[in-house]
Amino acid sequence: MALVDLDHFKRINDRYGHLAGDEALRWFAAAVGAAIRAYDHAGRYGGEEFLLTLTEVPREAVEQRLVSLQNSISNLKVCARGSEFTLNCSMGATVFDPSDGNATVESLLAVADDALYAAKAEGRNCVVFRPAGSSGPQQDSQATLQFPVREQASENGHEQNKG
Repeated sequence: MALVDLDHFKRINDRYGHLAGDEALRWFAAAVGAAIRAYDHAGRYGGEEFLLTLTEVPREAVEQRLVSLQNSISNLKVCARGSEFTLNCSMGATVFDPSDGNATVESLLAVADDALYAAKAEGRNCVVFRPAGSSGPQQDSQATLQFPVREQASENGHEQNKG
């Protein structure tokens, strides 16, 4: 489960207007839809937040999947209402462990939300993963993994335009 929040979205609304912001949300939703698999689920969770449910990801592949997804939906070039700008996002994620009999949707959301706040605090445009069952500020740095977004480069060494 991942919560994704568009970084500095208020600035987009303030600078380009709410109609451009609405269009940017549609561009972002389309990028998310293209980046997830047919059996994953995504939806707008509120404001500029999105909730993603990524199923059938082996635990050893979580880091790679989250980074790949982040690379697909961040640094997104948007053309809206005659303006061009870039959308970046922060992601907080956790994994449901069926052996944890205490896990609920609410507890998983709380962990993902805490991880999202940590991603924002780390400078944004990154992924923070926290195991289910953890909540609040982490005392043990081993319990939280942060995955920086790696810029994707084309053959000529320039950032790829994702949009």
